[in-house]
Amino acid sequence: NLNLNNSGGAIGCSGNASPMIFDNNFSYNQAGQGGALFVDGGESSISENNFIENSANVGGALYLKSFGSDEISENEFLHNSSTDMGGAIFLDSSSLIIDSGNFIENFSSHGGAVSVQNSDSISFQGIKGIGNEANASASGNGGFLYQGLNSISAKFVNCILSGNRANRYGGVVRASAKLTFTNCTIVGNESLDAGGVVILFEGDSLNLENSILWNNHSLWGNEIAVYSGSASAHYSLFDPAESEGVINGTENISVDPLFVDQDGLDGILGTSDDDFQLQASSPAINIGSNGFTDYPSHDILGKSRSGKPDLGAYEFWVNSPPEIISGSTVSLSENQTDVIKVLALDNEGESLTFSIMDGLDGSLFSIDEFTGSLSFVSPPDFEQALDLDENGEYQLTIGVSDGTSISEQLLRVSPYDVDEAPTIDQINNTLKI
Repeated sequence: NLNLNNSGGAIGCSGNASPMIFDNNFSYNQAGQGGALFVDGGESSISENNFIENSANVGGALYLKSFGSDEISENEFLHNSSTDMGGAIFLDSSSLIIDSGNFIENFSSHGGAVSVQNSDSISFQGIKGIGNEANASASGNGGFLYQGLNSISAKFVNCILSGNRANRYGGVVRASAKLTFTNCTIVGNESLDAGGVVILFEGDSLNLENSILWNNHSLWGNEIAVYSGSASAHYSLFDPAESEGVINGTENISVDPLFVDQDGLDGILGTSDDDFQLQASSPAINIGSNGFTDYPSHDILGKSRSGKPDLGAYEFWVNSPPEIISGSTVSLSENQTDVIKVLALDNEGESLTFSIMDGLDGSLFSIDEFTGSLSFVSPPDFEQALDLDENGEYQLTIGVSDGTSISEQLLRVSPYDVDEAPTIDQINNTLKI
């Protein structure tokens, strides 16, 4: 769709309109403001959508003004662009939480992924921002986020920020006022002038909490450039020698975080295949603090944090196999198909799948792989048992997987006899009791 002189290449709404925009694909739309969506007022719900290669002068995919909803969630933004501000999203006169989802290779002059103005707060929770660029002009600022006029506060919690780039200031953020990173992994970002991650000017402040800064680059201040303003870091991993200006704080370390594979299969840092999970020997394990205001009790994958948390967006876990907690023997009346709902627990909270592994009589059963509900394919008959050893006890092995490990349980199922009305076999002239 093409709407270059107006707002909202696909959808435009204002006033009290409150559309629910859920599970859609918006691709190749163009407009002056909001390449795919323009929303002015109302309480729209925007979740689980894909925004791909939309473009505008401002807000390549979304332009949100006086936005009545406080959150959008689980949206994917890929290759959207704007000539001015907000390659994926432009937010004006609103506060917003952006929960989950990915921002991949969006670009603009200011705010390769997101640009905001006249806002009390914008918060990113559990998002990945990979390869976004403020490159549409030589003075591009904020490879991922540009905090514009009257932007008071920005927070990142449980976020991965890598491969973002600005032609001038702030490879990740061109800050304004208050900026906080909590349990974030910030790696391989770049600005061509100052502040590989962020540059601070008068009135700006940065708080770094439980976070990792590594391998970011710029001409002045590879990590943080404090021109004026203030910066503090607590329980974080970064090398002060890679920053400019004073950074106050305690309990910080400055050694290699030992990621699983920071370059990924393509051997290029800052692309989508990089794995910033921690190796078992990482110095970033178990040295964080749970005392921060925005401390997340789960990591970016939903794994729980306990005790002293790890630094960065990922919590290190040694995977333990799931445990089947339902019984290993079942007694049920003949002629019914439902057997048991197999129950299992996983310490890491992974999604579980169920299967019939083998066993003497496994072929006589079926199981729902998601719910664990086990049933006979055909109702069992006590008088005519079909189990392999013909003793009326059916044996099969149940498996449950967390995607990494499989646990098994031998299950014994014993149908018992029930009173049945006699039937007459008229062909053979027999009576069955």
